[in-house]
Amino acid sequence: MIRGIQDPSPGSIETIYEMKAILEEVTDIKVSIETGNMKYNHNPDVNRALTRIIQEAFTNSIRHGKASRILINFWEFPDSLEMTVRDNGMGAQNIVKGIGLAGMEERLEKLNGTLEVSSPADGGFCLKVTIPLLNTGER
Repeated sequence: MIRGIQDPSPGSIETIYEMKAILEEVTDIKVSIETGNMKYNHNPDVNRALTRIIQEAFTNSIRHGKASRILINFWEFPDSLEMTVRDNGMGAQNIVKGIGLAGMEERLEKLNGTLEVSSPADGGFCLKVTIPLLNTGER
């Protein structure tokens, strides 16, 4: 159902909340979203990258992590947008960049963004996405 979302809604936050509702409806996973000081909407390329990365993060949390909770956190800095997606799943001792993580990196490269992945010592899996806003026509 989440993969059926073709294009982000006019506001990226709307689409993210729509994906959250679908995931919670069809699984036992609880999703928390903290939007911080994030703008309601960004340009279409940024919106698309955020939603597609979250879709893949949800898939990974279900398939690989067996997570029961996911936290998505946004924060906007003067020149960049940062998003972290963290779950409470099994984590990974060795992080192997498969098709999903490679796809995230490809999307971010087009925006001069970066992806950091980790499996924190206290468990779970964490993605940290940074997208510069100066080069995307945002500022």
